[in-house]
Amino acid sequence: MPFCTLPRSISRLKLMRFALSHVSTFTNLIERSRILRQAAEQARGSQELRDLLSVILRVGNFINHGVQEAREGTVKSFAIESLMSLASFKTGAVST
Repeated sequence: MPFCTLPRSISRLKLMRFALSHVSTFTNLIERSRILRQAAEQARGSQELRDLLSVILRVGNFINHGVQEAREGTVKSFAIESLMSLASFKTGAVST
């Protein structure tokens, strides 16, 4: 049976042409996804990153609450976006 007599043959041809023309885009996206997944796994498994974020949390608790150790009422987490404000933090005279 000739292909042109199959149902929806024009739609099928358009879909096949689209798929063939986007193979490189698909391949590129798959590679980028693989790299992103690998970076996420490295970040999740990094003890050094975990230690650094722990120090940042303790510093934030000290700055905001004046406590050095975790206790009731201290922050147990922080927004990643708040790390940008840490770069502009300046020390000054402490008023009591």
